[in-house]
Order: sequence, then C-alpha cells, then structure tokens
Amino acid sequence: MTLSQSYTDNLFLDAKNAQGAFYTSLVPGLSVRGNGPRLQLNLDYASDSQIYIDHSDINTTTANLQSDLSLELLRNHLFLDAYGSMFPSLVSGAGRISGNSRTVKEDRQNQFSQNRSDVVSYGVKPRYQQTFGTVARLLAGVDVGNTTTGETSLADAGATFGNQVGAGANYDWHASLESGPNLERASWGLVFVRRETVARDAGDDSTLQSVFTEWGYQVNRQLQVIGRVGVEDNDYSGDRQQRHGAAWEVGGVFTPSPRTSLSARVGQLSFGTTKSFNFSHQARRFTLTGSYREQLNTSGQLLRSRRLFSRVDGFGKPVPVDPGRNADLTLPVNSLGLTNEVFINRNFTTGIAYQRRRDNFSLDIYRLEQSSTSGNQNQENAIGTSGSWGHQISREMSAGLNINYQNRQVDTSNTTTDFYYLSPYLSYQLGPHVNSTLSYSWMDASSDDETNTYTENAVLGSLTYAF
Repeated sequence: MTLSQSYTDNLFLDAKNAQGAFYTSLVPGLSVRGNGPRLQLNLDYASDSQIYIDHSDINTTTANLQSDLSLELLRNHLFLDAYGSMFPSLVSGAGRISGNSRTVKEDRQNQFSQNRSDVVSYGVKPRYQQTFGTVARLLAGVDVGNTTTGETSLADAGATFGNQVGAGANYDWHASLESGPNLERASWGLVFVRRETVARDAGDDSTLQSVFTEWGYQVNRQLQVIGRVGVEDNDYSGDRQQRHGAAWEVGGVFTPSPRTSLSARVGQLSFGTTKSFNFSHQARRFTLTGSYREQLNTSGQLLRSRRLFSRVDGFGKPVPVDPGRNADLTLPVNSLGLTNEVFINRNFTTGIAYQRRRDNFSLDIYRLEQSSTSGNQNQENAIGTSGSWGHQISREMSAGLNINYQNRQVDTSNTTTDFYYLSPYLSYQLGPHVNSTLSYSWMDASSDDETNTYTENAVLGSLTYAF
C-alpha cells in the first residue's frame, strides 16, 4: 500500500494557463503466486486513485492487472490456460501524451477530455499435445478472448474515435506437427495459424490465416539454417490489395557461444518483402539485446500481448514483484495509437542492462511504426529512448534517475510531437515494512498542435507499507 502527496505546477498540462495544485494518490497492490503439480497461478494487481480536492471532476483511478493460470487437465496431454489484464492505453497518437496517467485537457466550454482508454482483456486457451515417441510431436489449441477499450469519446488532432476503438473478440487457432528429438541435425514442421477478430462498432472484422512447412538443418555446433514456405489467406475490410498467396522466409541462427545468439530472416509475405532479426549477448555484468520484426497486426492483438509487471530482471533472473512499487501506472509512451484497421507493424528495439554491486543501469532505444493497409498511406511512428539508473547509497538509502525522450509523427493529422521526461528520486527504508520516497519530475511536450504543448514540474513524497 502506497500513500503519496504531490504538487504539480500545471494540473491541466496547459501551454498558457498553468494552474498549480496538490493531489493525493492511494495505491493498493496485491501479488499472488500458486505453484502445484498441476496448477500454476500468477496474479499481480495495483491501482492508483488520484484525488484532487479542488478539482474533483478529474479524479482518476488507474488499474493494472496481470494474471495468468495454467491447469493440467490430462497428464502430459490436455491443458487449460486463462489470462486477464487491465491497464490504461493511449487512444490517439496525435493526441496529448505524458509521463504519468494524466492527459487531461480543458476545452473552451470548460469540459474535460483525456487521451486515454482503460483496457480490459481476458480469455481462455485450451491446448492439447501428443508425442509420437521420439519421432514427432503434435500441438493444437485455441485462444478465445475479448478486449474492451472503454467508451472513448475523443476528437483530437482531426481524428474522431468512437466507442471501443481497437476492441473486439478474438479466436486464435493454431496447430503444428513437428519433428521429435531423434532427428539431431535436420528438423521439420507443419504449422497452421488462424487469427480471427470480431470488431466493435465501426471496426472491421478480420481473418489472418497461414499454413507453412518449416525446416531446419544444423550445419555445425554454431550455425543452423532455417526456412519456411507456405500460403497466406487474409481477409479484412478496407484492403485494396491482394494480400494472400504464396509466402516464404529463409534465414539462420548463429550461436558462437552459450552467451551469444543471432537469428535473422528475409522473405516475401502477403504484405511484401519482409525481414527480421533477433540478437542477444550476456556477460557477467551486462546484457545487450536487439530485435526487428514486421507483421500484420491489429490493436486488439497488441493490447492482449502487453506485459505490465516485470517478473525477471535485465539478466533474465526471476525477481519478486511488489505491485505497489513496481507497477507502471502511467500511460505507456512507447506505444502507438489505437485503430480499427489491420495494419503493418514494424518494430525495432535494442537495449543494454548493466549491473554492479551498488548500481543498476538500463537504456532502451526503439522505433515503432504502423502503416495502414487501406491504401491511403496512413502511417504513425515513434522513435525514442528510455533509461534508468539506480544506486544503493547505504543499506537503507538509495537514489536513482529515470529519463525518457520520444519523437512521434502521425501522417493523418500532419502532427509531430517531441516529448521529454526527467525524474530523479531518493528512497529511504524506514523499517522492515515501510519505505519512503521523494522524487521530482520534469515533463515537456512540444507539438505542431499547440493544445498538446506544455511543461510541467512536479514533486512527490510517498510512504509504502508492504507485508
């Protein structure tokens, strides 16, 4: 449980009429773990209730929930997984962004709107597996879920959004037959995937389907050649091009040491020439990762895959989750706006994590892009970096710094926004269960849309009780 008191010099994030205000935040959190012979459960929850004494009409509660359950129904064969999540999301990439959960804007009629939507996602995933000795293995399952994005009523930067933008029910089918461990150097597989989305309101239903034969050959201990060939059959409204037919990819996996791995592919998929890579290197004190991927996607599919609580550190080691302190209850800056269309997703990320006895450092660089498939060349992209540093001054005291920068461009509104965030903090352990934190934050946004331009300075003091 965390109780904090904050002061901001720009409550409504306004460029011209900044208003200072105090507000109180109450953040309860809960973490549950269950691990049995046939049942595994992970549940993390935190919520942030912001109370404004003089502006109760903008009181806000932000919830973060990440839960997953796995149940073995028939030993080694039949399983049932379930999941659920809640979190805030940006609605419009051309709208106001911030480094906290507030994107509130006051219009000329003294009405308030926010460029945020409260997402709820849940579903079940029954799956079956069968091994045929050491020759082959069969896997099959379906993900039946639903995603809601709240009643969004936002007209921002020339784009109007209806209720449940980017939401819908999903039916994701998958089946594969793959080679077993008796084939040491050569491997093969047959993979079927069908992703169905039943959209809400003005959204478009979509079906993305593919069948691929996959193969691999281990040339030596360090190099494996991989590839796949098949057909894609995609169906979605607004598509003005033929996005089905033959598809292929070839590539390789290079593993010069147990700590270093590089994989890369090139090919031709339904939406055009494609390429991807994934790199990782881990040393005793630092890790370096990088990846690039191109694929057809929907907002609902991206929302369902979002992870809210980090259950491992930068070195892949499990860490205990304290949802009251580790939850990121801010609007995610490193995500693009919601849309009702199927789009082409091109994402690049790279990061480094460094760890010493008293210091932890991480830096991530990313480029996100989503291009419309409707033929009108609508495109949105964001380039940014985020970093954090923490230093253990003594057994009770620690200090740190969080930074963020992003450049965001949206073609539909011809809008460019530069966003900066800086926040140093000091933390002191008052007792075995009580921790205190004092932090300062500076945010600055500069946009072609003057209503999204602002500067804010804020100070926060908090007490956290954990048990």
